Amino acid sequence: MNRLKTGIAYFVRNRDHKRVEQDLLDIKNRGCTYVVHFMTEFDTVFFPESVKEICQVTRDLGLEVYLDPWGLGGFICSKYSLFPLDRPEECQVLSDGSPLMQACPNSEVFVEHTERWLDKAAEVKAQYIFWDEPHLFFDNNTKGATPRWACRCSRCQEQFAAMYGHTMPVEPTSDVYEFRQETLYRFFNRVTAMAHERGLKNSLCLLPLRSDEHGFSDWDRFCSLPHVDIFGTDPYWYFVDAEPKQYVTPYTKRVLDLCQKHGKEPHIWLQGFRVPKDQEHEIAIAGLTVYELGIRNIAVWVDKYGTGDNNASANPERVWTVTGDLYRFLHNLGE
Repeated sequence: MNRLKTGIAYFVRNRDHKRVEQDLLDIKNRGCTYVVHFMTEFDTVFFPESVKEICQVTRDLGLEVYLDPWGLGGFICSKYSLFPLDRPEECQVLSDGSPLMQACPNSEVFVEHTERWLDKAAEVKAQYIFWDEPHLFFDNNTKGATPRWACRCSRCQEQFAAMYGHTMPVEPTSDVYEFRQETLYRFFNRVTAMAHERGLKNSLCLLPLRSDEHGFSDWDRFCSLPHVDIFGTDPYWYFVDAEPKQYVTPYTKRVLDLCQKHGKEPHIWLQGFRVPKDQEHEIAIAGLTVYELGIRNIAVWVDKYGTGDNNASANPERVWTVTGDLYRFLHNLGE
């Protein structure tokens, strides 16, 4: 049986060495075996040594280090990025011709920017790169008009015409959807290879939306990427007011099936933020569910350490207690 791995995200904007060490000791004592740290583009400019020190403290405590390129280019999880400010000409263009301040994955300049970020990730001695919810822009809230989508910049139009033999349409056709997915596949095929060249492993976490709109309808293809080591998703049931076991089960089974097929490590994130009052126990229900289904890499995004004020739970300390109890219980099961 594979060793159980349990983790959380540490997104505290704190640079005090002693405070970080106290937090990480708490995290370890709650049963965590790894921590997802963040290195934004802002961090690479202003706080590279701080990130390196935080990663070192984490490793010294015996915890594995995952590094999240949060906001890189504006389409890795968050839209907040420095790259578009410096290189707006390398950014995406909406189908209606409006500029979108997010990097185009087909931009060679942005690929080189990502490679420089990976150089810094290697310098801080991260062990895994956590590619966090990448997605392309799609807006269907257009009141009956044609949905707006990206990217339709000159680069993408030229590549599309070469692939399909006709002009890239404004409407989101099947060819457009296929091209957008191919764009993301090529990008992640390249950057995950770059990570491996630097001795870094890759963990790819997709949104639990298997649709064409955001560019990841074919999970099988992305799980098969040769340099992806860990593949998973984050079925956050509180967002949709669902019953946790019923909601996480189909996503977990899909991840397990694909990872078995392609020889990858399966990974599931659970929701520990925006947790309503007196519903904290649902985290344990979801955790036990994915464990019983066969997942041995489980993470909870708890708001005590991993989110902003806009994502606070009713009782963050209770969320953290439930998460720690869950992790210790699961580790005891494996002994």
